Amino acid sequence: MVIDMRPFSLSTYQALKTATRAQLSRFGKQENAAEALSTVQSAVSDWASANRMDRFMPVDKMMDAAALTGEADLLRAVASELGYTLVAMPRVEGDGVLVKRLGQMAKETSEAIAAIANALATDGDITPKEVRELDLENQLNEAIEQMVGMRSLVREVRRTGERAHG
Repeated sequence: MVIDMRPFSLSTYQALKTATRAQLSRFGKQENAAEALSTVQSAVSDWASANRMDRFMPVDKMMDAAALTGEADLLRAVASELGYTLVAMPRVEGDGVLVKRLGQMAKETSEAIAAIANALATDGDITPKEVRELDLENQLNEAIEQMVGMRSLVREVRRTGERAHG
């Protein structure tokens, strides 16, 4: 008898399959994903199939899929399952971005806080249903991305020694 020595639960691997399907759906048909990722359709099918828990998308294909679609569904899920948060590092833009970035950061942060407050207002708890319905994880990710963007801008100012103009 073979004992499964994998370090994560079946539900963790199922979550990765769900994220894989979300990532691949951005290509439309599986054939499109296969062509874009320079592989065969049967491999794409295996990566997405809940019946093929022995087949997952290779890291290089994950990176390609994220780069080609502009979204990192699967990479974000992998990070989350490992206890990390994947945050896109925004490019630092030229003059006049501080006020815009500050406004966007305030907007996303206040929306995340409002969503959490909404969840807590009912009974003082955040339930799995509220996490799903209020899209709390995404709300927080968007706020974090804005904060990281501002940090990137500040680092660029420190690195270059030049002012960032509002």
